[in-house]
Amino acid sequence: MVKYIPMVEADYIKQMNLDKFKEIIDVSTHVDVIGDYEIRRYKSGGGYIIIDALGDFIVLTTESVEEVCGVIFSDLMETKTILVN
Repeated sequence: MVKYIPMVEADYIKQMNLDKFKEIIDVSTHVDVIGDYEIRRYKSGGGYIIIDALGDFIVLTTESVEEVCGVIFSDLMETKTILVN
């Protein structure tokens, strides 16, 4: 079976050691690439994996995604990095 990988994802993965991430790639779906970060969603059960260009990664469970993003967003507002009307 031929697996289609979007060009942006393919370029990003090519920069990393594909063998190191084969297991993660097989069980997840590409969401987006932002700068040096590949964002993937688990195919079953939700949750996200964020992989950086150095090969480090973090797994966010479905239960923690909203809270983690909320904390980051709140911090950005408190430090006036972003402004909300």
